[in-house]
Amino acid sequence: MDADQNAVPPGEHAVLLDAIGRLTGLDRPWRQHPPPSRWWDLEDDGTPEPSDGVAVEVLGGAIDQTRDRVAWVERRTVRPDGDGGWIRVWLNLAGEDMPRVSVPLVPDRDDKVTGVDFLRFFDVPTECLVIGFSWAGDRKRLCRLTPCATGPHSVHRVDLGGSAAVVVDDSAWYLRESYTDDLMYGLRLPDLTPLTPIPVPPRDASACYTWHALDAGAPGTVRWTERLADNGAAWRDGRGIELRLPGARQRGSVDAAVLWNRLRASFSTGAPPGGPDILIGALAVPFWEHTAPTASTTDVGEVLQGPWWFPAGWYHHLRTAVAAGGVGRQPEASAWLAWLDQLASQSDDGAGRAGWDPSWSREEGVTRFASAHLRRQAGVLAAACRAGEVPVLGDFGTWRKPPNLAGAPPGFARAWRELPDQFRAGRFPVGSPNP
Repeated sequence: MDADQNAVPPGEHAVLLDAIGRLTGLDRPWRQHPPPSRWWDLEDDGTPEPSDGVAVEVLGGAIDQTRDRVAWVERRTVRPDGDGGWIRVWLNLAGEDMPRVSVPLVPDRDDKVTGVDFLRFFDVPTECLVIGFSWAGDRKRLCRLTPCATGPHSVHRVDLGGSAAVVVDDSAWYLRESYTDDLMYGLRLPDLTPLTPIPVPPRDASACYTWHALDAGAPGTVRWTERLADNGAAWRDGRGIELRLPGARQRGSVDAAVLWNRLRASFSTGAPPGGPDILIGALAVPFWEHTAPTASTTDVGEVLQGPWWFPAGWYHHLRTAVAAGGVGRQPEASAWLAWLDQLASQSDDGAGRAGWDPSWSREEGVTRFASAHLRRQAGVLAAACRAGEVPVLGDFGTWRKPPNLAGAPPGFARAWRELPDQFRAGRFPVGSPNP
């Protein structure tokens, strides 16, 4: 961890414990009580057992030398009367001029936290802290704590949806665990405003298993790497690519209506009625919706995604007979499928994608990325249509959340209101394949 990120290196853990003890009013370093392999060893291994029966581990921390403050992540394991135990992980903050603050990293117990990947104080807009931490379920979360001297402390949490995440300068970039998602998502720090997603290469379908990682690359870049494995075989190196991050003038949001018009023009050839608007409203939301969480938000949960499944649901609505609840417009359904196939055939293999070109304007870059994403996903949606499915992307459950129709393309909003519930994700049954 770089020095300017004020995180304490693992080799200087004693320095962290000393700072915690001093700034919490103790005359000694903060004491840890690591949990033994067996609960009854607590009384026999020479470590004084805490009076409340809690084992304490400090997983990581940061020291703000300028303002004499310390932040740390603490894992507390409580022994119940029966076998086993329950675990809480806390984000703590203490300073010379403030009382200790403790908030849970997640709203409930969490027995899977394995370490702290990133911890840093921020000066703007207020004294904020952002933490990325990993847990055994191959998921990472981002947690921001903003202390408040006169009222409740502000806490925001974001589930990143996967294990690949990296912080570069003032932004966090991450991948969601999904076989179909092809984007690297970004959040500006510390306000957690979403950044324009950057396309990454598609999953290598030749391997049984794939694993992706993100690391800081050359200045202003993120390195995306891939590992592959087959059944019973060792992991092997796959592709690797440096993705250029946006420059200062390329950051920020674009006017949604301008983006929609650019994409409509790009996808109009051979399009069925309402097709471009439906595809844009379902798939391109992350390219125009860049709203940061409000002060009253306590659990962000996930970065806003569109209803990825909707074009497949609309296709099944068109091709299903009226007697079965559809509209029975088979020629229009066939046109939908042919159009999706056409878009998929225009998708490149992703090998040449390298992030932002410094010569692009903000609008050009966002349009390029959104267009590439829609063409890539068209092939996946066409496959779902033929299989008689309405797919759900990953495990984020975004099909449960109604979209913001007031901020969506008009054609998508109309189709959303018309689609019967039986054709929506989570409700449409898997049927026989369709021609």
